[in-house]
Amino acid sequence: MDIENGTISKKIQTETAIVGFIDILGYESLVQRLQDNIDIIYWLENLIKDTVINFPQRLHQELEMDNPVFVEYRSKIVRAISMKAISDTFLFTLYLDRLDFKAPAKTNFDPTTDAIWTYFQMIEMFCLNFIAKTGHVFRGGISIGKHYESNLDNPGNLFIFSTSYLNAVKAEKKASYSRIIIDKELRSYLRSLDRFDYIKEHIYEDFDEMYCIHIYSFLKSDTEEDSNPERILIHIKNGISANILFNKDDARALEKLNYFAKYHNNYLKENGYQNPDLYISVEE
Repeated sequence: MDIENGTISKKIQTETAIVGFIDILGYESLVQRLQDNIDIIYWLENLIKDTVINFPQRLHQELEMDNPVFVEYRSKIVRAISMKAISDTFLFTLYLDRLDFKAPAKTNFDPTTDAIWTYFQMIEMFCLNFIAKTGHVFRGGISIGKHYESNLDNPGNLFIFSTSYLNAVKAEKKASYSRIIIDKELRSYLRSLDRFDYIKEHIYEDFDEMYCIHIYSFLKSDTEEDSNPERILIHIKNGISANILFNKDDARALEKLNYFAKYHNNYLKENGYQNPDLYISVEE
């Protein structure tokens, strides 16, 4: 490539994409404590491996419908979403330019809003599953913009040149607490969609006027007959409570965990959960 003359030997193309940059909070402490515990390292590796490799397909299986036309439509949407793990960071990418297909005939489906709905569901389901199994919470940012990534012709590499990625990182830094911020650019784009009402259930406005992913909205949309939200809520409660106890002398960690505990408890109250065993005691 000749940068001065603007010529390039390989044709590449940027895409419009929604990018989520999500970090595990407390990962440094986790590594320092458990660096020599091979069993825990192996367990965590397999948990993340299962999440990144099998998770999108599992989500597809849980959301797909009996009609083959709808199944194919859902498959195309899931294929437009990418998920990658880099140490304590997870990247969720929805390639909007790849939604170049039509919705099934005689439906009110729309590929863009249906894909964004599925993308948010994927983030929510992932976070709930990880928190329930580890007791560790997340902080993140999501943005929209031009995006290019490549493995440099080697599966072990990841090259990213992307405004959406950079803006997502900036949003993550602004998040402060254990929440996933939607930045202004993405918020503006979402509100411009004709079917914004369909996806706004995944978003809440926080006390400081930040807009965030409502990860517990997945519990409301999980309509499986054998679904029991209390099962995952009790695991989350136990994991967060143990993490709060462990970090009782760490003011910064407690602030983030207490924020999530309040979010958890508020969800329970707003949705009429009466079981006291589901609520998390907040350490002030």
